[in-house]
Amino acid sequence: MANNNLQLPLFLTRKQVIALTSLSRSTLYRLERDSLFPKSFKMSKRRVGYMRDEVLIWLTEKRG
Repeated sequence: MANNNLQLPLFLTRKQVIALTSLSRSTLYRLERDSLFPKSFKMSKRRVGYMRDEVLIWLTEKRG
C-alpha cells in the first residue's frame, strides 16, 4: 500500500478528497460531522486538510 501512496501528498485538501472519494461536499460534511469519515484539520486560516492515509483506509474499509 505504501508504494501506491507515492503520487499523493501526505495531506489532502477537501477538493482532493471529494475527487478521490466521489462524495459531494455536503455528504463529506455530514459524514465528518457524524464521525463516519476522518476528521479534517486546519492547514491555514482558509484551508483544511485530511490525512492521506486515514482517507485511504476509509476507502479500503468502504470497499471491503
